[in-house]
Parts: sequence; structure tokens; C-alpha cells
Amino acid sequence: MRRHLLAKHHLTPRTAGTNTEVIAEDLLGLHATGTTSPYLQLLARMTAFRRSDLDRALYGDRTLARVRCMRGTVFVVTRALLPVVLAATRRTIEPPSTRYLATLGVSVEDFLRLAERIERELERTEEALSAAELRLRTGAETSLSGVVNLMCDQARLVRDRPVGTWKSRTFTYRRFSDVFPHVDSIDEDDAVRLLTERYLRAHGPVTVDDLVWWSGLGLRRLHSALRDLGDAVVTVGIDGAAGEYLVHKDDIDVLSHSEQNVVPTVVSLLPELDPYPMSRKGREMMLGPEQKPYTTDRSGNVTSLILVDGRAAGVWDVSEALEPAVRIHLFDKRPPHVLDLIQDRAVVVGRFWFESRVPTRETASMAPLNERRAGAVLSPLAETE
Repeated sequence: MRRHLLAKHHLTPRTAGTNTEVIAEDLLGLHATGTTSPYLQLLARMTAFRRSDLDRALYGDRTLARVRCMRGTVFVVTRALLPVVLAATRRTIEPPSTRYLATLGVSVEDFLRLAERIERELERTEEALSAAELRLRTGAETSLSGVVNLMCDQARLVRDRPVGTWKSRTFTYRRFSDVFPHVDSIDEDDAVRLLTERYLRAHGPVTVDDLVWWSGLGLRRLHSALRDLGDAVVTVGIDGAAGEYLVHKDDIDVLSHSEQNVVPTVVSLLPELDPYPMSRKGREMMLGPEQKPYTTDRSGNVTSLILVDGRAAGVWDVSEALEPAVRIHLFDKRPPHVLDLIQDRAVVVGRFWFESRVPTRETASMAPLNERRAGAVLSPLAETE
């Protein structure tokens, strides 16, 4: 099954992609909680990816959009998928944002008043503005970060270019209607059914628990969607795995032949929160139980992985302090040809990150992620410096 998923995820030489939008569509979105992660997800899957490819799609052609949707986290999704994810997930993502504003002392009435002022200012200036700039221009007496986040959840604003470099975590904002003027609204039940079908096509075979984890939607709504899909959903067993798995009927023939295809050793360096592990809750085929403390935090988020033939062989990150480098930590010994492939991928990542060749530095140990602060998945080897 790993070979099947590697091919689906454009992680084999034969299935490596050349188009940013196609890969985002096939993966059903790029995880974008970390601002650099979408770039690195595409770097791992494309033959000649450049940062400008994603920037063009996000800020020029507007074929991709950055929105909070599945599981209340930020994704980069295609324009075609945008109305589906918004309609399917809005019920789950808006209430937490509203409650967060209440903890800051911002009432519903305050929010509505501030939102109107923000929209007027953006319409008047026709520029993308940060939350800090909007606060100055509107004369608001409180931070507007929570306000603009809720407006994004409501599809009143859209996250635009970051302030500073591609690594910045601070964004500017535009009115959603100015950027995406012709996004149709979709019935919520239809959207959940469409999202469920697309998930099965993109990531199956999966369990119901996987679907619940990835989507963040309630079990009742997902069971209803699966019933509506009827014969399009097929239940199968997987060798070496307990329980029942769901696949789309169109995937049956491909799945049955995927393990017969002999492919050379495939090595990938995936960033934190990559769709390959984050598309499912059960990750036994990718991560051994002894590796889980070093790859997964207490919230179930997966750090940056070194994959060998679809299974975790170690973790990696970049060091920008002292000597710039790509750091790697391997879980066990590997034959020389695999080490050479890991080194080759580390060179590619280092050149992409630093715009020059940097050394690869191996660390002998690392602290378990599940014993560290929140956010440790973003820099798993930082404590080795």
C-alpha cells in the first residue's frame, strides 16, 4: 500500500509533477500552518519547483488560496476546491474563532463594527494590508489579528502576501470578493459528500477514523456522506493491517496492481505537517511505534521526515544559527547507496532554503517531541545545537 500512496502523492520519480496546481488538487490541499511548509511539500514532489511557482498561483493567477478549513488548520487549496472546503467546514471553524475574540473582550457587536470598517478601508485603498496597518488606518483600539482571522473564516477576507520574506508568519489581507469574485456557494451536505469522495480518491485506502481525523468533521455527518456515496465506496482488507479500509471504486484496479510494480529506492525529505502522514490518523505503515515519540507531538502533528520507500527513516530540519546547514537524525543504520540518496535530497533542500549549497550535519540523538513544548515539530533538532 505504501507504493500506491507514494505514487498518489507524487513521491516517486515516475509520478513527480510539473504543475503546482495539479499537485495541490491531487493532494486535496497543501498543509499551510507553517508558512514554509507548502513550498517544501511541492519541492519534494516536483521536478523543477521554484518558489515563484507557488507565489504566482497564490498571488498572481489566484488559482490557489490559503484558507482555514479541515481540522481547523490552514491549507492551500485550489480555486475549484475553495467553495467545497468553505461550505463543509465553516460550522466547525467559526465558533472557536468567535470564542477566542470573546476572551479578548471583543463582543459580537464589536466584531461586526470592526469588520465593516476593515472592509471599507480595504475597498478604499485597494491594497493588501496587514492587521497592524489596518489597526492604524481604522483607528481600532485593539489588535485586529483575531478579527481578521474570523473574517477569513467567513470568506470576507483572504490571506495575501506575507509581510517580508516567504518565511514570514505575518500576512496581508484583501477582501475575498475582490480576489475571488465568482466563488459559488454550495449546500453544506453536498460539500461534505464531495469532500469525502475527494478524500477517498486522494488518500485511500483509509479508515473511518482517518477520515474523521483529517477532516475534523463530526462522525454523524461523515457517515451520512458515506451512505450518500453508496456503491462508490468499497470496503477492503489490507495485508498486515487490522480492520476495514475504504477506497473509491475507481481505485480498486490500481491498488491491486500497485505492489507488483518494482521501483528503485525512493527517498524524500518531507516538511512538517506534510499531507503524506497527515492525511490519516493511523500511520503504522509509515511510522513504527518506537519512532512515534520522535516524529509526532502530543496533538498528533508530524514533524519533518526522512522517508525511505515511504517509511520514516529519520527526521531533518535546517539550522540558520551559527553555520547554515541541513540537520538530519537517522533512526538506524542505512546502506551506503541510501545514505547517498539522503545526502542528495538534503543538498536540494539546503540549496532551496539558503539559495546556496550548505553542509549536511548528522546528529546522533534528539529529544522526544511528545515531551517538548507545542510547536516543536517545526524544528525537531533545534535542541541539538
